[in-house]
Amino acid sequence: RRRHTRYWRDWSSDVCSSDLQRAFDQVLHDVCIQRLPVVFAVDRAGLVGNDGETHQGVYDISFLREIPHLTIMCPSDEAELRNHLFTAVRHGEGPVVVRYPRGNGTGVSLDEPISEVPLGKGRVVQRGHDVLLCALGTTVQTAVKAAAEIKATLNLSCTVIDARFAKPLDEDLFVKEAIFRAAFALAGSKLGARRILGMNNRQFNNYLSKLDILTQYKEKKDGIN
Repeated sequence: RRRHTRYWRDWSSDVCSSDLQRAFDQVLHDVCIQRLPVVFAVDRAGLVGNDGETHQGVYDISFLREIPHLTIMCPSDEAELRNHLFTAVRHGEGPVVVRYPRGNGTGVSLDEPISEVPLGKGRVVQRGHDVLLCALGTTVQTAVKAAAEIKATLNLSCTVIDARFAKPLDEDLFVKEAIFRAAFALAGSKLGARRILGMNNRQFNNYLSKLDILTQYKEKKDGIN
């Protein structure tokens, strides 16, 4: 889709995560190897409940991270989504994926002006002294809830990091904040490490809601183990 406004200088595409699987070769050969400034707005990233087994968007991070010259952005809420899209279309130095889930936003304020996000840099959402929770995408809200639960039950304070990028990872931030803390990671689909490892080769029931799928994978209602 060609844009001719001030910032949409190049090509952009909106596509469901599961549909992007079918276009792997095109993304690799026609866009990324050539380092074309294309923006992929990837909808339905993560679990999509009863959209059905063929539409679960749980594989894109795994296969997209293998593609060279590609930046993968994972906004945590609707305000971050605006900033990430703004940053992606102004990047202009290579292809960018902005992935976001099915469903409603979190209800955060959109009063702040849209601004650019530092490429490849995460952010500290809250600071603590005992535990580090590294979250990606919408699991940032899950991590904040987990931090409150850990504080209430164990009296341990948590630092919560919003990674923002699945590629490149802000390794400097992770290493800096992980010193002298127990560290845990939450992936973009609220399924922890299983998200990256391919869901343990399990199949999805076509009729289960997102909550039912989380329950099937032994996650609590709020996504916290």
